[in-house]
Amino acid sequence: RSLSERFDRDHRELGELRPDLERRIEARTLDLQASNVLLAEASRTDALTGLLNRRGFLEKGEAEIERSRRSGKPLCVVMADVDHFKGFNDTHGHDIGDQVLKLVAARLAEAGGGAEAFRYGGEEFCMLFRDKTLKEALPYLEHTRAAVERYKMAIRSDERARHQDGGMRSRGDSV
Repeated sequence: RSLSERFDRDHRELGELRPDLERRIEARTLDLQASNVLLAEASRTDALTGLLNRRGFLEKGEAEIERSRRSGKPLCVVMADVDHFKGFNDTHGHDIGDQVLKLVAARLAEAGGGAEAFRYGGEEFCMLFRDKTLKEALPYLEHTRAAVERYKMAIRSDERARHQDGGMRSRGDSV
């Protein structure tokens, strides 16, 4: 065969493969785009609490400040932390400390008043109240603070059974 014939044959074969290759490239591109969206979201989300993290707060905060400036409506920004958390964490351990942070995050996320909660870092949290002054946000903040304070958290001993039936036996309940 001549070089020209081999070239023509190879060109035809490549032409036949092209639609399949284009479909595969398009599918892979869509997969990568979806992965990038998930990665971007993960980079703004606190893995422990599920709240947006500091990066998410800064991005959202900048947008909300600009929105507030344009609209002339108020924006209340609140910073909060868990009092005496370091000592609590040192005494009871990081696993229990993590449970406390999850509890606080859940209560902040339920604050009401249009608030959006963020984990700023460690035991520090932020909240944004769109279209609210501090005076308007205070009742929601006080309600949330009181809900955290009232929550009865029990720290279980390491010897306590991990499963319901064992825990019931250790308390003398019937199984």
